[in-house]
Amino acid sequence: MNSAQKQLLGVWRSDKRKTLQTLHRYHCLSDGKKKRTIGGLFGKLQVRYTGKYVYGKLRDYKYRERYDVVAENENSIVVRVYRDSFKKRMGKGWVKSVPELFEPDLYHFNFEQQRGRQYYWIGQGKFCEWFQKQQQS
Repeated sequence: MNSAQKQLLGVWRSDKRKTLQTLHRYHCLSDGKKKRTIGGLFGKLQVRYTGKYVYGKLRDYKYRERYDVVAENENSIVVRVYRDSFKKRMGKGWVKSVPELFEPDLYHFNFEQQRGRQYYWIGQGKFCEWFQKQQQS
């Protein structure tokens, strides 16, 4: 196990403050209700990475998916997350009719240390979602 994967192991939580700092559209909104709605989307997801699995929890929704490392360097890692649990949950009908929904996804994690805290961010199209490390695995 290399350095970047060792950094990934453990429990992480979405960091609402850091994510909203990088979300340009959020800062352009003048409507307070819309800002609260967007702001309410972040800071709730918790993920835990072990050597082979990622476990996620968002309110009452929980999942476990297998992953493997595609590439890494000292401060970033690319992982492929499989959709085996999601396939099971959705059923054969969904898998047959929309197979692309169940293809493995690639995620590029970028690690940063700030003020003694460990973070990673993932590009999500037009913004980056930040996660703060809560504890080791």
